[in-house]
Amino acid sequence: MRWLATLILSATLAHAEGEKAGEFDYYVLSLSWSPTFCALEGEARGNPQCDRALGWVLHGLWPQFDQGWPSFCRSTERNPTRADTAAMADIMGSSGSAWHQWKKHGRCSGLSADDYFALARLAFDTVTRPAVLRKLGKPVEVPAEVIE
Repeated sequence: MRWLATLILSATLAHAEGEKAGEFDYYVLSLSWSPTFCALEGEARGNPQCDRALGWVLHGLWPQFDQGWPSFCRSTERNPTRADTAAMADIMGSSGSAWHQWKKHGRCSGLSADDYFALARLAFDTVTRPAVLRKLGKPVEVPAEVIE
C-alpha cells in the first residue's frame, strides 16, 4: 500500500492542473518537426498543418516548475480570438494548435494572450534553425545525426 501512495505522490509532483497563473520557475520552448508529425498521424487526421510544407514548428512555450509543470491554470485573462490563434498558424502549424497551447500552457504564464503569443514568437525567432530545414518544398529524409 505504501508503494501506491508513493506512486500517486510522484505522479502529482510531475504534473498538476489548475494552478494559479503566473506561478512557475522557467519556460521550456518546445519545437516539433512537422514532416514527421504529418507522416505519423497528422495527415490521417486531416490536420491543416499538413497542407503546407513546414519544417520546424513551435509546439509550445511551456511554463515549468523545477519539478513538474502547471497546466490548465486559473486565469482572469481573456482567451485569444480566432484571429489571434490564426495569426500564430505560420509558426505553430494551425490555429487549433495555438488555441490548445494557450488553453493548456499559455494561461499559466500569467500573461495576456497577446503577450503570451508575442513572447512565444520572439522565443521561436531566436532559435537558429538551418535555412534548408525551415520550409520544405517536398518531403525529405534526413538522418537524426544531421538534425542534431
